[in-house]
Amino acid sequence: MKLLKCCKDYLGTAKLLIVLAFLLVANTNYSQNKNPYIVQADKTFKNEAYFDAIDLYKKGEVKVKDIVEKGRINFQIAECYRLDVEPAQAETYYKRAMKLKYQKDHPKLLILLSDVLVEQGEYENASRIH
Repeated sequence: MKLLKCCKDYLGTAKLLIVLAFLLVANTNYSQNKNPYIVQADKTFKNEAYFDAIDLYKKGEVKVKDIVEKGRINFQIAECYRLDVEPAQAETYYKRAMKLKYQKDHPKLLILLSDVLVEQGEYENASRIH
């Protein structure tokens, strides 16, 4: 009877170790897949250094294969340009994000694109977006 209890305790411990090892490996793989340029660009964006963030996002975007992440990066570049008051450049990157279907989960993109178009005096184009 004691032997059975010992085996059950051992199995419980073994299962716990397997789960922990899996989580450790999964976390390591995620951090290895994260592009260092993008990580730095996100930090730079949060610090409101938009001009520097643009270069980092552009360098990192080249290596990204995930369409959703590419859409997010293009949106972030557009935001950098918008916040640096460069509406023509912002428009370009908002449209790139739209081509990558980013607005599907982030409808705010449409409003921001319209705002940029209005800022440039393109009222007709802005009205078609909504």
